[in-house]
Amino acid sequence: MKNFIAIVILLSSSLSLAKKSEMTIQGRRFVVVSPNTRPTVKRPLLLLLHGCKQTPEIILEGTRLDQVAVDKNFFVIAPQQSVLENFDRCWNWFLAYEQNRIPTNQMGQMVAAVTAMILSSQVDPNEIYIAGMSAGGVMGHNLASCYPDVFRGAALSAGLAYKIAEDLYEASTVLEANHFKSPNYLGKAAYSCGRVGGKRRLDKMLLIHGQEDKRVDPFHSKLISDVNEITLDYYDDGRKNNSATYTSIETFQDLQNNFGASIKDKRYQTVKFTERLIMVEGMGHAWGGGKPISTNFDPKAPSTNEFILNFFQL
Repeated sequence: MKNFIAIVILLSSSLSLAKKSEMTIQGRRFVVVSPNTRPTVKRPLLLLLHGCKQTPEIILEGTRLDQVAVDKNFFVIAPQQSVLENFDRCWNWFLAYEQNRIPTNQMGQMVAAVTAMILSSQVDPNEIYIAGMSAGGVMGHNLASCYPDVFRGAALSAGLAYKIAEDLYEASTVLEANHFKSPNYLGKAAYSCGRVGGKRRLDKMLLIHGQEDKRVDPFHSKLISDVNEITLDYYDDGRKNNSATYTSIETFQDLQNNFGASIKDKRYQTVKFTERLIMVEGMGHAWGGGKPISTNFDPKAPSTNEFILNFFQL
């Protein structure tokens, strides 16, 4: 593996309070945000996945998570998709090769980057989280499905379920229709990919979606919730028999700027897992509370960062 992993540390930014560097894993560039002072105890790590036509710099600036990480004293790594792999810089979440535990595919490179951070920095291996929007949200569910032994939690904004598309044609049409595959098929597929990793660490998932999203139908976040239910049923005893029981609580919150949010919490008893589904009324295909550098970041909407930080307790 030594031929696949190389770490390159660059000069930290002097124009920002965020301490930034870079590393390269198997040829893939990652932007790293670290606490300004070396932590005396191990700190959480957030893997931040950009959407189509974005870069690590865009997702960090638009979400402001670079500065949030410094303020809250945790690490962030943000990988970059190459135009050589996808013209629109979308993650290739829909290709069969990218939907398996392979050390050299896109998911494998991201996990290798997490491992490199654990070995080289004060990163807590028990506190590794994923956050992603749109295409990054789909790749986030891929990672949560196939590497539940690596990640503690996932926050998916306007995402789609693992294996909802398994080729380019399905990927190009899945946003126009509800879905082609049942939660039973998708949930079993997620279980099959992740169970080979051994001990399951993943115990939290946050799903955020704008009710006015015209790009990714809000149905898809609800589908992820249904898929999770099937996946956890298999993890409970290896069978689909409704043994993974849970309690559900639904609330509604009036938020600033005439936004509102319906919130559904599901707490599983037999399998340690908590899921929160937040549907934001009035928000489109955007990261709420972000810096308005594009339409994908809505500064007036409720803060997606706050939803994530509170749920993960970072």
